[in-house]
Amino acid sequence: VGDWVVIERAGDVIPKVIKVIAERRPAGTQPFRLPDRCPVCGAQVQRVEGGVAVKCVHRDCPAQLKTGIRHFASKRAMDIEGLGEKIVEQLVDEGLLASVADLYRLRFDKLAGLERFGERSARNLLDSIRRSTSRQLPRVIFALGIPNVGEYLARVLAENFTSLDALMQADEASLVAIEDIGEIVAESVVRFAADPDNRAMVDALKKQGIDPHFGQRGSLPLKGKTFVFTGTLNGMTRDEAQNIVRELGAKASGSVSEKTDYLVAGEQAGSKLEKANELGIRVLGEEEFLGMIKELSAEPAEPGTRDQLKLF
Repeated sequence: VGDWVVIERAGDVIPKVIKVIAERRPAGTQPFRLPDRCPVCGAQVQRVEGGVAVKCVHRDCPAQLKTGIRHFASKRAMDIEGLGEKIVEQLVDEGLLASVADLYRLRFDKLAGLERFGERSARNLLDSIRRSTSRQLPRVIFALGIPNVGEYLARVLAENFTSLDALMQADEASLVAIEDIGEIVAESVVRFAADPDNRAMVDALKKQGIDPHFGQRGSLPLKGKTFVFTGTLNGMTRDEAQNIVRELGAKASGSVSEKTDYLVAGEQAGSKLEKANELGIRVLGEEEFLGMIKELSAEPAEPGTRDQLKLF
């Protein structure tokens, strides 16, 4: 504790400790020791084989419940506005939430009487919860918090299983047969689905109307295409643009390669634009990109009247 270290960006994202600068170590420091018990519930912690994180895996740990609800409600998952950290803690501590499914059982009279709530804030939260029932399958899968399943793999799973029921019945053989799904992810999905409490949670969500089927909006006109975004977009954030193409079946990548189909270049585009030009990849400006998305997202007047292939 108190050491100076040298770090670098591993995989372009995660800080990795390269070395300790021992000569700058303050006097009287103590070695850091990982806890063997959860500081919240006191249960023994575990380290997953092959991983580095030490975790509390006690099902009834209040911290686990609160973190799971916050993830479920987060912007990239179910996007429930007004359900911040303090509100989640309050609702769990008041006994109103024992699982994410309980969000859809919250009542106005119970909320309006709580500290930090009034009639307006209670109604706004309930309206946001109600709107979240229309989220599409990739976001619902991501919201479930299946270990090792992030946003991208949630979309891969949605494309291949198309419903919550199909995913919960998947076996390891069918999972590892999918590109980008390895043994670790397959095992995580099967273990999650085999857990009775998780199955009960999914069933409860379905009873509340959360049972999306992937592709129910029709075809996925960008399926098989890969987009890379660079520079600053004026009309949306880069995350929002990536989500748009994913909704249409495309893959959003962070790096340009020969497999890239389109580079969308905003203001102050840099090395990615140079590489795309070198590889002969089609470059779209923001307006051209939005025009493509508008055409692909619009419903044609009659079946077969829109030629989507002209964009490719």
